[in-house]
Amino acid sequence: MVGRDTATLSIGEDDVAGVIQFSALTYNAVECATIPCNATLTVSRTGGLASGVTVDFTTADGTAVAGTDYTATTGTLTFGASQTSQTIKIPLLIEPGAQPTKSFGVLLSNPGSGATLGARTSATVNVTDTR
Repeated sequence: MVGRDTATLSIGEDDVAGVIQFSALTYNAVECATIPCNATLTVSRTGGLASGVTVDFTTADGTAVAGTDYTATTGTLTFGASQTSQTIKIPLLIEPGAQPTKSFGVLLSNPGSGATLGARTSATVNVTDTR
């Protein structure tokens, strides 16, 4: 019987980083009577959870204006391996008197560590007044 001293082993790459996107296109928030007050958005990750990934986010003015209606916010979300969601909190500012519903945007960009962006890379936050 003749034995083999060597063998060839092939390992296929199955570490898929996944697709990152907002869980909804529109989020609703209510301006609070006191601070702190936040709009909360959920970012989801699907289609692969094998490794840690990142994605950047930033706010963008609409009818709501940074510094008057909300605090301009940028940052990076970090998803650990097997993590399927993260939240973004955007501070809302309190304006005196009754205000109409206003909106601003939040944008995802620059996915890292092999992740890709899904179809919902932007979301709208509608802010209603409590009065």
